Amino acid sequence: LLADLLTGRWRVTLPSAASAVTVALALLLAAGSVVALPKNYRVPKQDFDGAVRFLETAESAGARIASAGPACWPLERYYGKKGTWPCLTTMDDLRMLTAAAPRTLVVITLTDYIVDAPLREYLRGTCPVARVFPGTLGGGDMVVCDAPKTEGL
Repeated sequence: LLADLLTGRWRVTLPSAASAVTVALALLLAAGSVVALPKNYRVPKQDFDGAVRFLETAESAGARIASAGPACWPLERYYGKKGTWPCLTTMDDLRMLTAAAPRTLVVITLTDYIVDAPLREYLRGTCPVARVFPGTLGGGDMVVCDAPKTEGL
């Protein structure tokens, strides 16, 4: 219809019932997505910058910083933390780190992708949350937990 109007062919035809339903559904989906737009423009997909600023401040106050799972790669590659903020891969890694530090903060995101099940479950459900940096990516909030000494786990 719009193409006919734009090309000067003022022929107006009524759409079929199936076309009308398709257009109505497309408009409904588009209208529904408008609800998410304000958050998508206000909150980043993942707030690594906010988390790194918070962690660097904590580190300067004496905390030991680590990451786990999908948080490791961006912190190592984009923020230059390889070698300074270890990437935890097992619960034993966390135990060793917390035993040697007065305070340990661990940053995580997308916890479904942490391979070691005991580490994943501890970080996801037991480790006390110190701060959350919301993101629009599903499950992509940057979560910083304040890991106490874990010798007994």
